[in-house]
Amino acid sequence: MTATGSFHVNDIYYSLPSNIAVTDLKFTMTLQNVTPLTQMYWAFDWWFADSAVSNGYTGLQPIGNLAQGGTAPLLNLAVWNATSADPASGSAATTFGNEGVGERISRPTPVVTGSTYSFDLSIQNGMLTETMTDASGKTTLIGSIPAPSATFSSAYGLAFFSEYYGVQDSASLALGEAQISNVLVNGQAGLVHPGTILHAPDVAADALPFIEATGPNGYYDTSTGATGQNLTLTLNSELAKVDGAGVGINTVKIGAGNGDLTGDSFTNIHTIDGGGQTLTLTPAQIAALPAIVNASIAMSGSIKDIAGVLDSIQAYEAAGTKATLTLLDPSMPSLAVTASQVAQDSAALHDISGKFILAVSGDAASIANALDQIESLASAGTLTLTTLTGSGFSALDITAQQLISDHAALINVSGNYTLSIAATGSNLTIAGLYSHGNVVQFSGAASQFTITAGSDGTSFTVSQAGSTDHLSGITALQFSDGTDFVASLTPVLAGGISSAQITDLYAAVFARTPDVPGLAYYEAAAATNPSTPITTYAQQFLSSPEYTANIAHAYAQSSAGDAQFILDTYTNLLHRGPETGAVEWYQANVIAPLLSGQSAGTAGYSAAELAAHAAILADFSQSAEFLGDVQISAAHPADAQHWLYLI
Repeated sequence: MTATGSFHVNDIYYSLPSNIAVTDLKFTMTLQNVTPLTQMYWAFDWWFADSAVSNGYTGLQPIGNLAQGGTAPLLNLAVWNATSADPASGSAATTFGNEGVGERISRPTPVVTGSTYSFDLSIQNGMLTETMTDASGKTTLIGSIPAPSATFSSAYGLAFFSEYYGVQDSASLALGEAQISNVLVNGQAGLVHPGTILHAPDVAADALPFIEATGPNGYYDTSTGATGQNLTLTLNSELAKVDGAGVGINTVKIGAGNGDLTGDSFTNIHTIDGGGQTLTLTPAQIAALPAIVNASIAMSGSIKDIAGVLDSIQAYEAAGTKATLTLLDPSMPSLAVTASQVAQDSAALHDISGKFILAVSGDAASIANALDQIESLASAGTLTLTTLTGSGFSALDITAQQLISDHAALINVSGNYTLSIAATGSNLTIAGLYSHGNVVQFSGAASQFTITAGSDGTSFTVSQAGSTDHLSGITALQFSDGTDFVASLTPVLAGGISSAQITDLYAAVFARTPDVPGLAYYEAAAATNPSTPITTYAQQFLSSPEYTANIAHAYAQSSAGDAQFILDTYTNLLHRGPETGAVEWYQANVIAPLLSGQSAGTAGYSAAELAAHAAILADFSQSAEFLGDVQISAAHPADAQHWLYLI
């Protein structure tokens, strides 16, 4: 772990295991930035088992006072309250004062950026002995000092501290950096961990590690101004509980190869700097962490875990931090989101690794707005199921380009909807979505466009001012002055009913232009059921609530009632009265044969009369005279009465 920043003292604390007697401590110290800080001390601090105020430290100084006079870079080993010391050859012992009294052994040792030393502290036979191994592998005995106890303290733990002991305000100093790593307890790794210090000199109880920034006139001057602010903590192999409150830790840097932060916790931290590596985080960390820079994010969890962090991941993505979210569910889970969330969290949804079903719901407007993002997810291999909410039919507003580019998303939208397709651009190719009403919107009046049927009975072109659009599978064309319908005279399957027949019948029965959803439904039914005769559809229309609710359609079950039905059909469809003898002809040749043997007022009579009326309406709706009344042609341009293009 590394502490850097504008500081006087930074302390990072660790707990030791309480279930073993600790007699040996090893650690490695690497100096990462020494120059130009000469009045610095990087040290490792511990407590003995006998007392909370009985402790010692060892560390490095760029410039220290030699026992025989003069200064040099030094390695120091010190124990408070000790009264004697046994320095090894090349080392010297002195008594120290100021912050308590004790004995110190010093040895001249190079202290420069890049210096790496491994320290071994061992308590045996009442003596604390230290050896040091340099980067070349050479081991040197530093000396021994009487130990006040036979073990190191598990209760009070360890500390790594950096101290600037000059008089200059630390806020104006360059950064100093040193790293402690490879901490071994009785020769074992992984036994030091963050904990709670019950007591330590000058330090209140706190969750650890903890950075204490102090000034030349005492501790805790971080609350008074710039001194101690903008501190940086670098995490390496140790687990950490980092709380920056009151001590100005703005940035936590993650050491190389230590990107797994699932065991760490961070509070009151401004920025996590990943050092260019991938940081493995828990869902709770992702939801709570501050800004993450210079890193990518990895998280594993259930679909529920991932759902809970989508907004946070999207915010990281927006700031340039990439993420990978790995599903751990044993089977293919379903992620329920709104269409608005798909539009908002698209990048985060793309970060999910693993098979899942994206269940999208929303109204027509929100689905249309998220359609590009849904398509992008579908194209990436995500199974998307989109449900349109709300009652009745809604129109999905899309562009002609989206009809092509978002096709995979569109075919997986369930619910009652039609497509409203904006013909933006020129020389477009627009193929309507099967089994749905497709309305193409043009800017301009119908008279500005030329509609030309294709040779296949299903396609046609719409031309205007040098642009020709090729259309097929279209229900209607919407112009600035009205909506006109398009129907084919050619059945989808040989022997079946054409869309033109359905459209004509629709208008004949209800005496109005068709509604797009209803017409699309019956056109699709006719296309897939070629053996169903036109009279069957006529009976369905005549039995619909819209038709039966009209009191004018309550015809008496008598010859007079049937005659009135025929007269009304002439008036409503052909806008004229019948030819002489026409009413009698329909009664004798269409109605009477079907009513033969039936008695008025019976179910059989009602069914026969329905079939007879359906046959008459089917006949009228397919007549050339009726078609001439509604069809758009050169002689009859599009208007309120002429609304049908036949192709």
